Amino acid sequence: MATGTRSATQATQPSQPAQPAPPNFSVLNQYAKDLDPSSHEGAKLLREMTRARTSDDDRLVVTLDTAKEVQDHFMDEGDKFAWGQLVSAIPISYSVDAAGAITTTLGSIFHDELSLKNIQLQASMIFGNNTVPTDQAQIDTLTVPNTLIARQLTDNTDADQCRIYYQRIRAISIADNIQNTVDKDTLELLKQSESQYVWTTPSGERMRDGPTMLFVLLEAINPSTKVRTLALQSKIDTARVSDHGGDISNLLTHMESIRILSERKGAKIANYELRLFDSLLRDDR
Repeated sequence: MATGTRSATQATQPSQPAQPAPPNFSVLNQYAKDLDPSSHEGAKLLREMTRARTSDDDRLVVTLDTAKEVQDHFMDEGDKFAWGQLVSAIPISYSVDAAGAITTTLGSIFHDELSLKNIQLQASMIFGNNTVPTDQAQIDTLTVPNTLIARQLTDNTDADQCRIYYQRIRAISIADNIQNTVDKDTLELLKQSESQYVWTTPSGERMRDGPTMLFVLLEAINPSTKVRTLALQSKIDTARVSDHGGDISNLLTHMESIRILSERKGAKIANYELRLFDSLLRDDR
C-alpha cells in the first residue's frame, strides 16, 4: 500500500456521535437556572417569565373579593417560573449557637405571617449593601435603609457578585410579571408604594424588587390587613391636639408613628396628609 493512503476500512469507519453533557440533577425546571438576559436562551426564558399582557381585558383584577384567585394565580406563577428561592425561602430570624453556627428560619410570602421588614431585608442583600450575616455582630447590624440605594456590581469574575446579579434578574422578572399581569387600579396602588420596593443605583437606574411588590399586593387584599389598617386609621381619625396637652408637635409625632407602624405591616393609610390636617382642626369643632 502506497505511503500516505488510508485503507478502505479506515475511510468508511463512521464517526462516533458526540456524547451529551451529563444532566444537572439539581435543575428540574428550566426557569430555575441562573438566567443571563444577554444570551439568546436567557432572554427567551425571561420574556416568558414576565408574561406581558396585550389587552387590559386579560389583566387580573385585584380586590378583596378576588383575593383567593389572585393568591392562587401568583402561587402558580411562582411554581412555574421558579420564584421559590426568593418568595418562599425568606429569612425571618437568625440564631447563633455556642459554636458560632448560624441557623436561619425561613418563611413564605404565601403561607407565613411575615412583615414588610422581612421582605425588605432580603431585598437589601440583593440590591443594597447588606450581606448574608455570618456572625451575631452582622445579624445585629441588619437594617432596612431609609433610602433604597442599590450598590453597583463591578466584577463579573467575583462569585458573590455573580450570585447577586442572578438574584437581581430573577427579582426583577417577578416585578415585571406582576406589572404585566394586574389591572390598572392595582398598578396605581403599587405605584403609591414604590418607596418600599424601588432600589436606585448611584447612576439613577431604578430596579424593582418583585418579592416586595408581591408582598405589598397580597397584603392589600388580605382581610386581616384591612382590619388592622382600619384600626390604625381610626386612631388617626379620632386624634386631637387636646389629647396631647395642646402640643401640636406631640400630636404630629403620634400620628407619624401610626403611619410608620401601618407601613411596616404592609398597609398604607389613605389620604394621610388630609387626615393629619383634619386632626389639627378637630378641637375647633
